[in-house]
Amino acid sequence: MRVRDLARLMAGLGPWADGSPGPATILRELRFPSSAGPAPAWLYAPTSGPPRRAWLLSPGLHHEQAGDPRMDRFARVLAGAGALVLSPSLPDLTRLLLHPRVIADLAAAFATLLAQPELPAGCRPAVFSISVGSLAALRLAADPRVSAVVTFGGYASPTSLLRSVTRLHHETEAPFDPLNAPLALLALAEHLPPAHDPGALTAAWIRFVRLSWPRPAMKTGGAHLPFAHELAAAVHPADRERFLMGCGARPGARALVDDVLARGGADALDPRPHLGRIAGAVHVMHGRSDPTIPFSELAALDAALPAHVPRRLYATGLYSHTGATGARELLRDLPALAGEARTLLGLASTLAQLGG
Repeated sequence: MRVRDLARLMAGLGPWADGSPGPATILRELRFPSSAGPAPAWLYAPTSGPPRRAWLLSPGLHHEQAGDPRMDRFARVLAGAGALVLSPSLPDLTRLLLHPRVIADLAAAFATLLAQPELPAGCRPAVFSISVGSLAALRLAADPRVSAVVTFGGYASPTSLLRSVTRLHHETEAPFDPLNAPLALLALAEHLPPAHDPGALTAAWIRFVRLSWPRPAMKTGGAHLPFAHELAAAVHPADRERFLMGCGARPGARALVDDVLARGGADALDPRPHLGRIAGAVHVMHGRSDPTIPFSELAALDAALPAHVPRRLYATGLYSHTGATGARELLRDLPALAGEARTLLGLASTLAQLGG
């Protein structure tokens, strides 16, 4: 590990980072074969010399995927610290759909990374997953060419994940983001009773998510509810009740999810039956106040990993599910800040060593 690489990671990932796009890197767009045809991926490389390690990013649900400014910046920070980085856009996740197809799609992106001429000789790339990207990343970890997997805000139990996002805004005092509720019914749509106009229903849920996510004020006080009712006008009358359930504006989404779970409809989204095949190390990072995937999933992943898998856990308050906590908030609790600094140093040290 180079001290310079560690310093660059600490500077780029800590709460003191200025939010700029990140270090300048060589970048080109590639195509990799996916379940929906050729899909785009962005390749990053350091400008200070040849790469010394390699990373594959496994994205979460977001319509921009590799083009999400947060993913772009993270890839640039890794590349600035000496890594070749491939950031793919997985078609299903671009459509905000968690589907088992992402497993094969990420494997195809990994094969594309291995084929790049810039890949250091003898390198075993590592994989960094965001949120539900942990499903594909943990399955890819069975490939002996993968040196390690780092999950950030990932999950072990699809039951915990899907039941968590279908809470109603008044049902819990735990950190909760009500804008994610449609994602559960989108993921399970093929197992739900047929809708009258499934295309319009799906499009309305996606519109709700894409338009509400950039508006933080929608997350509190039930502010998303009038917006859901406004969008319901574009849904066939026979499907409006389900649409509103999916947005948390009517009770019933949890019951729909529980019915699918009882019939095994989410079994293909469960990484745990396959963890025994993991060939490398696993590093699990989770925010204590994650409002989307419960913090308890950190312990659940640890418990599900077989004894032969080396692992390290990072519980942090530095990051929420979608970004970094600001320095101002952290400075309010100086004793906690010291512990968070140690966590960041441990994570940065890991990122500076893995993938070589």
